Amino acid sequence: MSYIGQGLPSDTFQGFVTDSFTGDGSATTFTLSKEPFSEDTLIVVINNVIQKPTTNFTVSGTTLTIVGSAVASGDVIYAIHMGGPLPIGGASELDLNGASDKLILDADADTTISADTDDQIDIKIAGADDIKITANKFELLSGTSLDMDGLSTKVAAGDVIFQGGIVGNVTLSNGTNKLLEFSTESYDRGNNFASGAFTAPKDGVYMFHCAYRPNNFAFDRIITNVFKNDSTIGGQAISNTGEVSNTNAGEYPLVQVTNLLSLAAGDTIKHYGYQNSGGDQTIFQQTLFVIRVGTFD
Repeated sequence: MSYIGQGLPSDTFQGFVTDSFTGDGSATTFTLSKEPFSEDTLIVVINNVIQKPTTNFTVSGTTLTIVGSAVASGDVIYAIHMGGPLPIGGASELDLNGASDKLILDADADTTISADTDDQIDIKIAGADDIKITANKFELLSGTSLDMDGLSTKVAAGDVIFQGGIVGNVTLSNGTNKLLEFSTESYDRGNNFASGAFTAPKDGVYMFHCAYRPNNFAFDRIITNVFKNDSTIGGQAISNTGEVSNTNAGEYPLVQVTNLLSLAAGDTIKHYGYQNSGGDQTIFQQTLFVIRVGTFD
């Protein structure tokens, strides 16, 4: 019978198989070419007489046993396989290319798995694009959330993190912005911090927290300025500066600033320290924390 479409996988769809044997007057067992599901899926014929399952023959694995006396010498035995165990693995492979670009998984056909783009698998649920899979990448698309034991997080949130600091004192020259380094790193997932600059590896909203303490000197002002792509954004609507004023010697206030900044991939953020005590001074306990908190909807 002719049909339209690809050929049927030979290890899953096939015609009936018939095993033939010849009696020798003594043998009562014969080895089948494959294991039938049960006696009821095997038709055994001896000298053109159909045998009754379990009464005239039994099957165990691929062994066919004739019940009663041995088959006479020269008598012909046919064992016709009407079915068999469904192969758990199914076909060794099923090529959908050219037959269909997707598998439909539900009754209204709006939940599918497709591969119409080369080297990419797309999963739609209720008609919405939810998941894209490419080589070495599993991507939840916009609007899709990942629910982990009841805690839902936006796509790709928390995948960038940095924590670093400086052990010992660092000199701030009087009246000059000093680039703050954080070379002693606890975390730098993705190696995004180098030479005093954090470089955003991807678009998103990032949280920065920078802090340090003045080391026993009096000053009118000590400030932390934030620079984006080497231009100051401190004191603007999108960014805070960290400032402490009118401090006496012997006091060690924490100078800190925290910002949420929307960055594009490749944007850089630097923190600078500034003091106007009238001479060069040192700071200590210098730390920086960075985390990517997600993206805007």
